[in-house]
Amino acid sequence: LCPLHNAPIVYENGRVGRCSRGGELWHRDVAACTNLLLRALRGDGSNAPSPVRPHLLDGSPVPLGSTAAHDPTPIAREAWARWKHALAARNFLKAV
Repeated sequence: LCPLHNAPIVYENGRVGRCSRGGELWHRDVAACTNLLLRALRGDGSNAPSPVRPHLLDGSPVPLGSTAAHDPTPIAREAWARWKHALAARNFLKAV
């Protein structure tokens, strides 16, 4: 079932299928894991602990689609400069 529309996913000789209602592409393993996660979060008969507050899934229905979860984390320039300097000093001391 499609995790977004609760509709059947149509597979044609492969592991990637299309939602019969919305038309999104789903890899069957991704759809299965997403359905298991949603079942655990909703408390639909699963023994998995349900969170105190609901979590919103941040992702794209297309496998490997661009999501906020995959976007790089911004780092302050000063912190990046200190890290690069410490890494260079460590490598220099290893060489000596």
